[in-house]
Amino acid sequence: MARKMNPTRKMREPLLTIIGAGITEKYYFRHLKDLCGLKIEVKPKYFGSDTAHDMQKLVESVLSMGGKAACVFDMDTTRWDNVEKQRKQDLIEQYGKNSDVLLCDSMPSIEYWFLLYFENTNRFMATSREAMNALRKYIPDFDKNAQFLEKKPMGASLA
Repeated sequence: MARKMNPTRKMREPLLTIIGAGITEKYYFRHLKDLCGLKIEVKPKYFGSDTAHDMQKLVESVLSMGGKAACVFDMDTTRWDNVEKQRKQDLIEQYGKNSDVLLCDSMPSIEYWFLLYFENTNRFMATSREAMNALRKYIPDFDKNAQFLEKKPMGASLA
């Protein structure tokens, strides 16, 4: 006997999958998810690729499964790498009008987003190094490696 379908049952809306250029983005969104109870996907396989080409492949993977993607990448690399500048421009042109893709470019880098927890600023910082130096006023031992980020949850520092 065939199973009857409940006509009032709705399909679950796909979670927004965060795709990030580096490991710092992964930890930022993982802690933000925990702190704010966000309904987002933060999986290691979607982080750590600094190239726009690799990010495009990840976006396509998410979209092929019927999902939605937020693509987070640092723009400071486009200042000295013309190939990457073109690839990121291509990414923006390809997905800029796609309602299932949210492009989040940070200038200079994700560390600037961390800094905003401590300081209401809109000052220009040309490089991620400048953002990290400003952030170290508040988190003196901040480092962009997994050892630091796993050892010291950013959510605890930012609360």
